[in-house]
Amino acid sequence: MEGEKNGATIPLYNVNDRIMAALQISHGSL
Repeated sequence: MEGEKNGATIPLYNVNDRIMAALQISHGSL
């Protein structure tokens, strides 16, 4: 798959960004 190599870095980065955002949102909610 061609997109696998290119898409392997983006999802990982996205997951990290999402976790950070989720933590910040959760912190702000509480």
